[in-house]
Amino acid sequence: MVTGLQSALATAQRTGLRTDPAPQALAWGRAFLALQHPHQLEQHDAVVAAVRAAPATIQHRLDARVRADQLLGRPPGLLDQATSLWVTGDVVARADVQAAEREQDDVHMDQAVVELQQAFDGLAGAVDRAVSWAAASPKHPTGSSSCTWPASAWSPTTTDLPFWPLR
Repeated sequence: MVTGLQSALATAQRTGLRTDPAPQALAWGRAFLALQHPHQLEQHDAVVAAVRAAPATIQHRLDARVRADQLLGRPPGLLDQATSLWVTGDVVARADVQAAEREQDDVHMDQAVVELQQAFDGLAGAVDRAVSWAAASPKHPTGSSSCTWPASAWSPTTTDLPFWPLR
């Protein structure tokens, strides 16, 4: 257990993530091992819980950061496709991942990742609708799709999706 905790602590340090509660749990685990047997029995459950919880907390932080990095790597192709379909021109998903990382705020990071996922899902849905509409629309004599969008298509004034135009 202590080895897993040490590994989680090293991973957090290597990736620049906040390390708490790992150092405290590690110190408690080491102090626990130095205790006499009767005192170990008294503290066993609490120490084991702390030593198990710390790596799980760090793993959650790491998973959130990996997911955010995956999502942030997605926009260029999706934005290019959206632009080529006249979905909105250029758009940027509204997410505060960098601020959450700077603040080292787990709750804020979780919320930012959810918002980022929703933003990309919304944009992907808008692109899918535009592709479907373009495929079904009549062609101009030049062979290009009409640029007249039906009222049900994506528009830059849609307020239920978390996007804003680039300036």
